[in-house]
Amino acid sequence: MPGRVQTYTDPLQHALIAAAVVAPLGRGKIVTAVSAALAIDVDHAVAARSVRVRDTTALAVRPRTHSLVTAAGAAAVVGARRGPLHGWAAFAGLASHFLHDAADAGAPTPMFWPFAPARQLGRRRQLLGTTALALASVAIRRATAAGSSSRNHGGGDTARPRTA
Repeated sequence: MPGRVQTYTDPLQHALIAAAVVAPLGRGKIVTAVSAALAIDVDHAVAARSVRVRDTTALAVRPRTHSLVTAAGAAAVVGARRGPLHGWAAFAGLASHFLHDAADAGAPTPMFWPFAPARQLGRRRQLLGTTALALASVAIRRATAAGSSSRNHGGGDTARPRTA
């Protein structure tokens, strides 16, 4: 069982990391990412059949929903309902959560389930993966800003006529 400080600050850590990786996309996307990163841990209570912290943190393996398959599915659902940027935020929030979990000394994380068994990846890979998520958010922000700019300034076929 992880130390008490780690256990009780884990939700805050997940929220801060999720917020950081989508920060370039703005406040609404931060809310989406943080919500996803926090909500996923309900799976621990379901798997442990208990809401007691000692039971939810004593699992031999983290639940299968701690996988990139879940992150992709959530991104598709959220993206269909709220738009692609919120879909990315849900994916990034969940992926950052799973990377953080896969970096600690706790139960193995089934990050690549069903393609590979649950295992821990280590802090170096967490840092690399989290950095990649943040850089992807920066790239998405730049791409959406460039697309918005060209539409608003007469570029491309989608330009609307200017009105006085």
